[in-house]
Amino acid sequence: MTKKWASWWKRSGRFLAILSWLPLVPLVIVCVVAFRAVDQEQHQAFQSSAAELRTRLIRVATQLEMAMESTELFPEWQPLKDDPRVRAKWFASLGENDRQLYAAIVDPAGRIIVHSDPQTDGQLMGFTWYDQVVPDSGYGVVKVKDGPLSHGRPAYDVRVPILQNDNVIGELRSGLSADKLDLLLDRVYWTNIKSFIVPACASLGIAILAYYALTRLATANERCSHATTTLMAEHARVLEQIAGGLAHEIRNPLHAIRLNLHVLNKWYSRSSAQLSPEDLASTLTGSSAEVDRIEQIIRDLLRYAIPEYGQCVPLNLVTELQATVNLMREDLKQKDTELVLPESLPATWVNVDSSTLRQMLIELFTFAQNNAGPKGRIDVVVAQGDTHCELDITDSGSTLSEDRRVHLFEPFQATPQTGSGFGLAVVKTYVEWVGGTIQCVDHYPHGNSIRMRLPRHAPQYSQGAS
Repeated sequence: MTKKWASWWKRSGRFLAILSWLPLVPLVIVCVVAFRAVDQEQHQAFQSSAAELRTRLIRVATQLEMAMESTELFPEWQPLKDDPRVRAKWFASLGENDRQLYAAIVDPAGRIIVHSDPQTDGQLMGFTWYDQVVPDSGYGVVKVKDGPLSHGRPAYDVRVPILQNDNVIGELRSGLSADKLDLLLDRVYWTNIKSFIVPACASLGIAILAYYALTRLATANERCSHATTTLMAEHARVLEQIAGGLAHEIRNPLHAIRLNLHVLNKWYSRSSAQLSPEDLASTLTGSSAEVDRIEQIIRDLLRYAIPEYGQCVPLNLVTELQATVNLMREDLKQKDTELVLPESLPATWVNVDSSTLRQMLIELFTFAQNNAGPKGRIDVVVAQGDTHCELDITDSGSTLSEDRRVHLFEPFQATPQTGSGFGLAVVKTYVEWVGGTIQCVDHYPHGNSIRMRLPRHAPQYSQGAS
């Protein structure tokens, strides 16, 4: 069962549809790596902003330390705090970046000595002045959402110590606006994401289209495989039918020839047995006729298997019908069959081989005559459409079953059996070759109608035909 399923899977081609998704595997890997790279770019951008601010704070803190040493004001902050020129000098460089929310000097006790907003000077920061530590961004970086430093605005606080004689006398602090920094990081994110999202989407689209196309191909391949299997089974059935029909058709004349040879053998082997010249001639004539019948079967078989369609020329179907009826008139009289053909029919031009069309009409009339039986009736109707003309030959005999009508145009399926058994099969093959159709339908209330549609010939050609 597993081998059968695997064989069907490979034969149907569905594995191709699955293979179309394999290019997505490296694409997914590239996407994961790319997202990690984008995350790293964001982290580096954040670290760069914090490092840049820390560098400025170190420079300002150094200037403060030098100023305090030169003025010998240590450890007093008040004179520096009250000097507006010193305040302006300290905080001028801190305002160069528009992402900075504040700058402040905080003593070891947590009291704000100097703030970029003078109203905040002297306030205590308290124990819960920050929300969380950001350890990957360097020393002393915390996120602030509330408190006197940022006045309730979210910020990333960066600090550096202020030293005097190797002692920490305070901290210089500044805060980066979290909202503006997030906008910067978003720009970094989308700048990097755009560099691969377009090719990723294109690859995904190609994979989807490939999957859709290969799925359609697999479905079509499955339908084709099913149709091929069905067609092969149908051909095998037809070949079996032909073989059985040939065996039956050839067995009868061979049996007759064997009987005739047996009679001749008795006549030659026994001197007392007498065979009149008439009986001898009848025996030889009968044997010759059976041989001719076998030869006719072989010719019809070749005509069916290797058809020769001749040269197509413009022909008036109505004229050919009338000629065929005249050709069969004597046979129709002998079997007392009435054939009704409308007297006035418009010229209907078709492009077929003349001898083949005549033979086709003979085969169709012969079938209708045999099915109608003695004192039967055959009605002929010709109709014209825009692209096709339609010929209906209806008999008054018994109505064939649906199964018989479906297989009527296969070898040895004509009912009643006429000729070699290949006549209607050859007719169907030729009609389909010229682009027409032929079928047998029941005719209410009884009888059968053979409906043949042939493509009409173009008027510009038919005008010159006779």
